[in-house]
Amino acid sequence: MMGSSAAQNGKSAFSAETGLPPAQPTGVSWQYLNSFDGFADFCCNQVMLYNSAYNMLLWYRQGMSNASGVNRFLLSVSTDGGDTFCTYQTFPTNTNASWTNQWWDYPRLQVGADYLYITSNLFNAANHWTRTVMLRWPLDKLAACSGFGYNFTSTTTWFTWAPVQNADHTMYFASNNPTSSPYNRLRIWTWREDSAAVNSNTTLTIPAWAYTNRGQAVCGSSTNNWAARGRSGIDRRSLPAAHDERHPAGPHRPWLVVECEGRVRFCSATRGWCGGVRKHVEPVAGCAGTADPV
Repeated sequence: MMGSSAAQNGKSAFSAETGLPPAQPTGVSWQYLNSFDGFADFCCNQVMLYNSAYNMLLWYRQGMSNASGVNRFLLSVSTDGGDTFCTYQTFPTNTNASWTNQWWDYPRLQVGADYLYITSNLFNAANHWTRTVMLRWPLDKLAACSGFGYNFTSTTTWFTWAPVQNADHTMYFASNNPTSSPYNRLRIWTWREDSAAVNSNTTLTIPAWAYTNRGQAVCGSSTNNWAARGRSGIDRRSLPAAHDERHPAGPHRPWLVVECEGRVRFCSATRGWCGGVRKHVEPVAGCAGTADPV
């Protein structure tokens, strides 16, 4: 089983499992939702997320790339506890017309006060990475099942973005995988919800580590290795935002929690505290796209 994700709305829990339907807990009745319903090309990533402000369940499903190296993702939205869904379909060219023959992979979702943030990598037909992308979709339009325009940003110099949880009116997202040396860097981007473009970023120098590709990490045994699909990168599918009055970076500062070789480091998203060097870079230009329910 792979690609698992879960979300909870009060007494209702939603579990997405790729490969097998969820097991039936004793004394609990589950309703089975088939990830392939209306999505014959589904494979294999899916993410479940619940937003309490709009009582909204978000279900992201990724499709398989075709012979031209193109795939799509579906975002299904429910405001009635999963009884009905409104679904949006997005190809790479729906976001940017020049992103032809490319496919989405490795999605991450988080919400701010007013927006849903979707990050994904893009690969070409030869399975070579081309860029990392973040889409910002308005929560009120999703809840109303209406069409909308949206902003997005992308990079070709950092692989994979992870957004923080509980971002409120400013989203922070990070990558620890630059495509050029020095490789022992962590970059944190800031995107205010009242701005169409990313506002700033901070680069931190972190202790170097031995890079691990998929299949190289071993935990348990080689025949029962739960870490086989692991790789070096930000440890979790999302980064928690937290506040700590006692930390040297100061009170009420968002934090990124990063794990490297079993050591947890707390990094300030606003002051650049991580035992490293802060570097401010000019904001990048904003980009825009449109989305409509199918």
